[in-house]
Amino acid sequence: YTNKIIASEALLRWSNTDYGQIAIPYVIELAEKNGDIIEIGKYVLETACIQNNKWHAEGLKEHVISVNVSPLQFEDSRFLDIVCEVLERTKMDPKYLEIEITETNAMLKVEEKIEKMRRSKEMGIKIDIDDFGTGYSSLSYFTKFPIDTLKIDKSFIGGILDKDNAKSIVIMIVNMSRSMDISTTAEGVETIEQFEMLRSIGAEKIQGYLISRPVTAEFVPCTQMAVEPQGE
Repeated sequence: YTNKIIASEALLRWSNTDYGQIAIPYVIELAEKNGDIIEIGKYVLETACIQNNKWHAEGLKEHVISVNVSPLQFEDSRFLDIVCEVLERTKMDPKYLEIEITETNAMLKVEEKIEKMRRSKEMGIKIDIDDFGTGYSSLSYFTKFPIDTLKIDKSFIGGILDKDNAKSIVIMIVNMSRSMDISTTAEGVETIEQFEMLRSIGAEKIQGYLISRPVTAEFVPCTQMAVEPQGE
């Protein structure tokens, strides 16, 4: 472990003057129903790339920004065109962008997803599978997916110290990923004890409250931490 901040995950928040903080799952569900998810996703992607450029200018030269993508976004025929447009407009190198899709999303229309992942990788973009272990995927497909990182779901990390099944699943994911030359990130790490256990298992990166709770960009000392950081 290097104890360095290497990436941040962009999080969407909406504070309404009448209703306060709006639950983001509700916002995403509504946006997918009314067709606004494509424009919202484009806004999040562009805002994240602009912010990452600022962090690069402030000293975090190799910092990567991760952006979650909804199933409707990733399946949209314009998705890669939109990503290209945003990268060209923000002038951010594609190697500093990670696209995150959930395991469940990855297993829908698999062949189409594999092709879109492949094209994204050809552009230099990293592909991560989020919340891994919670879906019902066939592990055989993961030999075909051109992915960079499996993000181990926080439900397993929360039980890694006192639940043998959770620990066994994490060990299995780490070992499988290592054999496939895929990186692993443990999500939802909150305690030193969890961190030490993950280090002994061989997980490569961690993400969670142990490093920092989610914060707004203007409160991020760029040489110390990042929003929803991932540390090696």
